[in-house]
Amino acid sequence: MIGAPDPTADRESMPSGPHQTATAETVLDSRRPDVPAAVRPESRRSRLPAAALFSSLGLFSVIAIVSTAVALRPTSAIVALEEGASASSSNEEPTSASGEEKAPEEEPPPAPPPRTTATPEELIAAQAEGVPALAALVSKYPTDAEALRVLALAQGRDRNSLVEAVASVKRLLEIAPTQSANTELRPLLLRAANATPDLAAAAFDVLARRMGSHGPDLLYEITINPGMGKHPVERAGTLLAEEAVRKLASPALLVADDLRRLKKCPTKPLLERARQHGDARALHYLNPIKRPVKCGFLSLKRCTQCPSVYAEAVAAIQEIEQRREPQ
Repeated sequence: MIGAPDPTADRESMPSGPHQTATAETVLDSRRPDVPAAVRPESRRSRLPAAALFSSLGLFSVIAIVSTAVALRPTSAIVALEEGASASSSNEEPTSASGEEKAPEEEPPPAPPPRTTATPEELIAAQAEGVPALAALVSKYPTDAEALRVLALAQGRDRNSLVEAVASVKRLLEIAPTQSANTELRPLLLRAANATPDLAAAAFDVLARRMGSHGPDLLYEITINPGMGKHPVERAGTLLAEEAVRKLASPALLVADDLRRLKKCPTKPLLERARQHGDARALHYLNPIKRPVKCGFLSLKRCTQCPSVYAEAVAAIQEIEQRREPQ
């Protein structure tokens, strides 16, 4: 009779040690009829060489593809990559031995631009010394309008240096046209216009072409100034009739000069211009129209001057006087 298996014998046949549990499980799995053969340890061990083979084949394939790509890569692409790497390394800012970036050196502050005008102290000192010192100052600062103005006025005080004064005024107006409105220059130019023909010619050139609308105003002043000589009065009147000078003149001056030239009663269009643009200079010619004059037999009557335009003249006078009143 066959007896029951001795469990002690099985335990004795099992290996002892660290692999005891795994071996026992393997033996038990092999004895279990419900465990498929595909998942038994023997089956898994039989499949390991195939998996390793496929992995090796895949690795070799990748290496072969990469090697082929490198071998077939154009030489120009490799050179471009090398040049790019070299350029990027050259563009890196230099660093110190410790690895820290070197701080940029501070640039010195820019030098201040040279002066183009004299200081107040320089101008006062030159004025105290006279024309030669002012001329030297203008030579040092040729574009300084204030120094040039002071020089021109100093030269104009001496009749012997009026030529230089007119030249200084001309130069002043070239670098500072707004000085044409400076009333201090007017007496100087009027004296020069009433001087010798050569000096007067230089003065009239400045008045007619260098002073904008202020030049024609001074020309008109010369024509009505009883202290001026015959030659400057005629010259001023001739210049005021020139088209180039009339373009510079203001509407108010044109009205006054046109009224000045009349030998008879003004026209209605001229009176309308006077009403719109006239100033005190026009009143000098319009006010007499309002005053009655003697007329008739033995001048026993009082008559109105210019009766055909009397109403227009009175209207123009009233309009001009209203503009003159302080606002």
